[in-house]
Parts: sequence; C-alpha cells; structure tokens
Amino acid sequence: MISCRDIRFSYSAEFSLEIDHLDIGKGQRVAITGPSGCGKTTFIKLMAGILRPDTGKIFLDGLDITSYSHTDLQDLRIVKTGLVFQEFELLDYLSVIDNVTLPLRLNPILKYERKHSSRAQELLNSVGLGNKSKRYPGHLSQGERQRVAVCRSVITSPGILLYDEPTANLDAKNRDAILKIIFDYCQTHSATLVMVTHDREIVSAFDRQIDLSKYSFTINSGTDES
Repeated sequence: MISCRDIRFSYSAEFSLEIDHLDIGKGQRVAITGPSGCGKTTFIKLMAGILRPDTGKIFLDGLDITSYSHTDLQDLRIVKTGLVFQEFELLDYLSVIDNVTLPLRLNPILKYERKHSSRAQELLNSVGLGNKSKRYPGHLSQGERQRVAVCRSVITSPGILLYDEPTANLDAKNRDAILKIIFDYCQTHSATLVMVTHDREIVSAFDRQIDLSKYSFTINSGTDES
C-alpha cells in the first residue's frame, strides 16, 4: 500500500532523512514514534506528497506520487488519503459539520450528496460532538477541534490514513474513543493507518511500530523538527 525506495530528504545541512527501503502493507496499523527532532512530521508530509524527497520514489497504492504534478497530487490526496495534522486546519468561518464535509466540496473529482451530511452527523455523534455540529471552530476546545479533524479525515472513505498525533490533546477517555473510531474504520474499510504518536500507552494497539531514531533511517537533526 505504501512503499519508499531510496528516499533522501533534507531541509539543510542540519537535518536529513534517509529511507532506503520501507513497505507498509494494506490494512496495517503503524505507529511512528521517536524523540522530537527525528523527523516524524516530515515523514507524514512525505507520505502525503506535501513534501517532495530530494531523491527516490514513494508509492501509494502502486502510484508513484513523486512523479505527480502539484494539481494531480491534490486530486490524489483527496481521493486516497485522510489527513490530520497538528494544526487541524479547520476553517473558522464554517460550522463544525461543514468542516467535516469540506473535502467533498473542495474538488470536482468528488461529489457531495445529502447522505454525506448524515454521515458527518453520525461521525460527530460518535465522538461526542453531535450537539455541537452547528457551532464554529472558534467556540470549541482544542480537543474538540481535534475530534472534528479526525471526523473530516474519514468522510471521503479513504484507503490510507496519515495522522500526526491526532490524540495528543485528548484525555484518556476521549483518546480511547477516537482510537476506537479510527481502528474500527480501518477494519471495516481495510484501510492503512500511519500515525505519529508520543503516547506509549497506545503503541501496543498497533500492528507495527517504526521508531525513526532506531529504524533503518539515517537522521541528523539540529532543528526542533518533530
């Protein structure tokens, strides 16, 4: 499902990431761990095609995303992947439910239908935000905004989920509720999950752990890149 071959990426002489060979299978749930500065966020952005490697190839579902144009990558991301980053990237002028359904309205390659609004409401109900679907992100807590971002990431039924610490601001109860939704989704859709986490309590729930400080990556970092 995800393959990396001879990847080299650097911000400067102070930070470099090298991935000679890495395969993540369809339906695998993979935790990306390691200390701050080892490149976890960079890794997720490379897999999403937001960053391009200096050399090498990255394949998502057999497609070489390093050969795609910027526009084609946008189309690919919205169809193939569900993304959650640390910033959440919710739009303050849209209601919660409209933020969840936003990916379906952004690109003509997908078609928004009434059923998607019902699906968005179901997702919000499942994370305890059903009664806040008409509110705006500015009236939500950080943890609530995070839960909205997770709901948005699965609204298009993607086959690949790429998450950068989606449970970092949640208490244990809400963390476990979000993980159940994510894992249930992966099981139902045979989706591949790649998730950055610092939470050691949840790593055992994944099929596989990749520690970027110990795996077959060469990283030299003098920055605060996480």
